[in-house]
Amino acid sequence: ADIKEFRSDMTGPPLVPMIDRLELSSKPVVAAIEGVALGGGLELALGCHYRVAHSKSRLGLPEVTLGLLPGAGGTQRLPRLVGIPAALELITTGRHVTAAEALQLGLVDFVTDHNTIEAAVKLALSVAGKSLDSRRISTCKCPRPPDADALFEEAMQRVRRSARGAIAPVACVQAVHAAATLPFARGMEQEKQLMATLFTSDKINYSCEIQAVADVDLVIEAVFEDMVVKKTVFRQLSAICKPGTFLFTNTSGLDIDELAAQTQNPELVRWMEFGFAMGVFRMSDLSGLDIGWKVRKAKEMVSKTHQDCRYSPLGDLLCERGRFGQKTGRGWYQYDKPGGRVAKSDPWLHSFLEKYRAQRGFVARRIDHQEVLERCLYALINEGFRILEDRIASGPEDIDVIYVLGYSWPRHRGGPMFYAQMVGLSRILEKLEYYHQLHLDIPSLQPCSLLRKLVANGSPPIHKWVEVIKNPHSHL
Repeated sequence: ADIKEFRSDMTGPPLVPMIDRLELSSKPVVAAIEGVALGGGLELALGCHYRVAHSKSRLGLPEVTLGLLPGAGGTQRLPRLVGIPAALELITTGRHVTAAEALQLGLVDFVTDHNTIEAAVKLALSVAGKSLDSRRISTCKCPRPPDADALFEEAMQRVRRSARGAIAPVACVQAVHAAATLPFARGMEQEKQLMATLFTSDKINYSCEIQAVADVDLVIEAVFEDMVVKKTVFRQLSAICKPGTFLFTNTSGLDIDELAAQTQNPELVRWMEFGFAMGVFRMSDLSGLDIGWKVRKAKEMVSKTHQDCRYSPLGDLLCERGRFGQKTGRGWYQYDKPGGRVAKSDPWLHSFLEKYRAQRGFVARRIDHQEVLERCLYALINEGFRILEDRIASGPEDIDVIYVLGYSWPRHRGGPMFYAQMVGLSRILEKLEYYHQLHLDIPSLQPCSLLRKLVANGSPPIHKWVEVIKNPHSHL
């Protein structure tokens, strides 16, 4: 299928009438499927009386991934052929299936490893003269299991939960429901109406002009991490946007109050962090190591520490050797070509790190799993106490909710602050003090004063921690 056709007048015969003509043919029509039969290609095959697929072919109705639904009878014929559960799964996810799975589902009649056309011709000759009534899918009744209503309710809940506001998966469920409850012709009308709704629904617009956000309800700022630049943007947004527009910043460390002060309505300024789409080293390769290098040079970050943070020159050393990440084909990883996307481990980097350690007298040691766990999680918990101490969060439950829902912290562990209570605050403090003495140049391992205060107060239960904090109310 050529999705560019959606933007222009389509040429050739309309697909729906053509499929109907094929299905009504008095002679057997056999679809020979090679490569892929996706979208309209599969809908065309569903209008044929028989389907023969090569073993390496793939089939599917991926329209939902484009914000649409199969609009040439796919939502009406597929449930009649393979049943409601399979049709719901395939149509609402857009998943492709192999020829073997298609055969198992009943989507195709025969799979071959040899010449597909020859196999299709052979099948056509073998059924010539036989009745085709049972092979016309549109005339078949959709098999409706006893729990059909529950199936549709479950499917609707699933897509609303997973799609998070997308309307195409919901429309797909509604279209399949029409196949299960309406005659074919009326189901096709329902499919057509749903397709029209999706096709004319709101679309993402883009612009290079800041005036384009004048009438929006929410703006997310994601410009370069520089206070002067961000201040300028917020002043512009405040002057351009309509009253009541929320202004979000994704800054990682700049003062939000200072940004909010640039606007006419500082109470509408909020913080929203986006991150962890991939590991930090892969992300660094993607954005370009030279970007951070230039920032560090501009800030004259040449000492061992900067603003109480340990500073490693490794990234700078890679840049000095022309390793800027994906753009040069070499960075923390190696790529098959400049601009490549597939990251591979680079033997050169391992050799470079060995020489770096040897020159500076660093001795590599094996770190056991328990130490890795404690140094990572206890440092995270320590930062959580700093957040509470700085009144960025109003209570430990806020931090736990964010980590459970936003960072996939195991639900049965309750979140990092709840986990700290399970482990015991005194043990957390003891281990942090131990690791901090071993690594004085890592500030995140220095126990937070609030943690010390809680331990000194007998490690009260988590719901009483805020009583130890003088003012538990959030700054945000």
